[in-house]
This record gives sequence, structure tokens and C-alpha cells, in this order.
Amino acid sequence: MNTIYVIMALMFISFFNASATPATKPSTLTMQEAISQALAYRPDLEAYFYAVEQGKFAAKQQLSGYYPHIQMTSYLSQAQHQNSFKNGTEMRGDQLIYSWAGPLQAYRKAKKEMQVTECEREVMAQAIRYTVERTFLETWLLQQQQDKFTSLSLSSKATYKRSRLEKNADLLDKKDWLRRVETRAIDASTIEGYSFDLNSAHKKLEFLTGIPLLEEKKEAPKKKEKELSLTTLQWKMPKTVSLKNLDTYYAVALAYRPEVKRDSKKIEVQESAYSLYKGQRLPEFAAYGRAGYDNQRIIDSGTTLGTRGDYEYHEVGLTMRWSLFDGMATHYQEQQARVGKLKELLNREQTIINIKNDISAAYFDLQNALTQKKAQKIKYMRAKNDFELNSLNFQQGLIAQDIYKQAETDWASAQLDWLSINVSVAIKEQTLLYYCGYPSTLG
Repeated sequence: MNTIYVIMALMFISFFNASATPATKPSTLTMQEAISQALAYRPDLEAYFYAVEQGKFAAKQQLSGYYPHIQMTSYLSQAQHQNSFKNGTEMRGDQLIYSWAGPLQAYRKAKKEMQVTECEREVMAQAIRYTVERTFLETWLLQQQQDKFTSLSLSSKATYKRSRLEKNADLLDKKDWLRRVETRAIDASTIEGYSFDLNSAHKKLEFLTGIPLLEEKKEAPKKKEKELSLTTLQWKMPKTVSLKNLDTYYAVALAYRPEVKRDSKKIEVQESAYSLYKGQRLPEFAAYGRAGYDNQRIIDSGTTLGTRGDYEYHEVGLTMRWSLFDGMATHYQEQQARVGKLKELLNREQTIINIKNDISAAYFDLQNALTQKKAQKIKYMRAKNDFELNSLNFQQGLIAQDIYKQAETDWASAQLDWLSINVSVAIKEQTLLYYCGYPSTLG
């Protein structure tokens, strides 16, 4: 049966996705660094930036309708039964004065649509941040357990080797030998499962951040195995977690969650659309001016004869356009916007319900984890005191080595349990903050 080491298991991690990750591996990585890198690394999040820019230009395009429109028209033509050509040129300028369905109304609608896109980008950014935080903490905890599983691997190997010698010397009966083999298999499976979990966690964090966490060391000439250098994740456990009342989190979430802002902007888009379509039934006022010349036949009064010449002209004036009936098109557009607003109102209401449900679940999960942390702290302090006492007694020869070793094992287990409950509390706290929209008021 092959001996499985934690470090050797890490050597089988494949290095793919190299084109999407930086060439160098950092020696240490903090959570904030991982979050910043993830937000800068995601192409789909960057695409939202350009989508927002598109929305800004679309809004400016609508507003440009209030700028004067100037055009020049020239022509050259020949009428039937005439030997000469006719030509002319005209410059015309139009200036919109006011319209109830004009550029300003269209600009407001386009701007609201752009703000919806901004909120969508914020929704994605917060989701990325939460995923990185959770993955970072889970990977950090697995890294803290590496010494434990390395020690288990060495201990299991030594025990199995000794058992084989005892079996060969007929000091173990078949029943005890099979029990030792079973224990070895269980240890090997546990160590291998840990290496798989650590591998998976590292790869997930790599894909999220685009940062390689493992790097192959230069192979020594006489070494058959390849060694890997591991990026050390740095995280400091918070000392205390202050839990406020549930209603406070509800109120904060409604103020900070980008989903609520997004749904509110969607309602405003429908309101702007309603005003725009309603204004299409009202008159529009504009000014115009035109000037040009026309080379044409000038007809003498009372005759069919005439001469050709240049005819210059200029004209200024005001216009009013009023669509008296458009086949009910604007009426149906108004109704479409009105129904769309009702739909978005209901969608926002459902979003608020979902947010409150998420916050409630996260709140009580955190509350339960804090209770477990208090109990775990008592166990942690007891194990620490027992280990310190047994260490002193062992140094003075008052207890046997096996009792000391058991106390040492209990203390190591209590330390890992303490780390686990602190990470669990941190994850649940970040979950609650995520559901509240990462408000600055909650820290």
C-alpha cells in the first residue's frame, strides 16, 4: 500500500489556465488583495463598464436633438423636352424649441436605462467579492490544517512500518494485523481527501483572482520528485463580532442593496417611457431658416416664353407640428409603459421579500455560530490548561509519555476546532454583510 503524504499530494496539482493568470506567484496574499485582483481580473465585470459607457453616449445622443440641425442640398436636373439643365443649392437650419416628447424626455429615459446597467454591475461586483471572501477563508483554514495532516502522514507511516516488522516477527496475530491495515487505509483516505480539498480550494481561488497560488520549484539534480512553493494566505481572526437587531439589517439592506436600486430604476424607466409616449400626442414647436439660389426659367406673365436666370431666396419662420391621430399607436405605447411599471413594482416587492428572507436566515446562522463559538472557547481554554499542566507534569516525571502525547493531541485538535469555528463565524458574518449590500455603517 502506497504511503500518501500531504506535501506529495500537492505535487500532483496541474498548472493549467496559464494564459489567464500572471506569470509570477506572490509569497503571501491577503483577503483584500484577493478581492481587488478578482474585481480587476473578471472580463464580464469589465464588460459592464463599457455597457455603462454605451448608455452614457446613448443618453447624449438623445439630448443632441436640441442642437440645431443644418443641412445643405444641391441638385442638377433636366426636365422632359428641355435641352438645358436646371441646378440649385439650399442651406437649411432647423432648431427645436420645445416638444413634450422631445430629446429631453428621451434623454431622461436613456439615462435611467444606463443607471440600471450601473446597478447590474454593482450586483455582480458584490457577488464576486462575497465568493472570493468565502473561498479565501475556506482555503486559509485548509492551509492551517496542513501541519496536522503532515504529522498524521508521518505517524501513520511509522506505525504501519512497525506493524509490518511485528507481523514478520510473529508478534501480531492476524486479527490485530488486519486492524492495523484498516487503520492505515483510513488514515491514507483521510490524508488524500484533505489533499483533494486543498487542491480544489486553491484552484477555485486561482480562477476567481487570476493569481497562481502554487509554483513549481526548480528540480534538484538528484531528486525524482518535484516540489511546489505555496502562496501563504494571511488573515487575522476578528476578536469580537457585534450583532445588532434584525430590523436594523432589514433597513440597511433596503438602503444599500444594489438590487433594490436597480428595480427602482427600472420603475423610473417605465415612468419616463410613459411620459415620452404621452407627449407624442401634444404639439411640437420649432424654428427654421433657409437660403439658396435656383437657376430656372422665369416665365413672363401672360406668355409661354421666358428667360433663364439665377433666383436667390431666403426664408425664416416658426412651425408647429401636431399629430391629431396616429392610429392609437401612442395610446398602446402608454398602456405598455403603464403595465410595465406595475410589473416592475411587483418585481421590486418580491426582491425586498427575498432580501429579508436571506437576511433572516443569515442572521440566525450567525447567531447560532456565535453561541457555538462561546462553547468552543471553553473547550479551547480547558484543552490549553490541560496541556500546560500535563507538560509540567511530564517534565517533572509525574506522568507517562503516552498521557502527555494524548494531551498534546487534544490540544492540537482543540486549536483546529477553534480555528474552524472562527472561520465559520467570519464566513457567516460576511454572508450577512453581503445580503445587506456591504454597508459602511456596519463596518
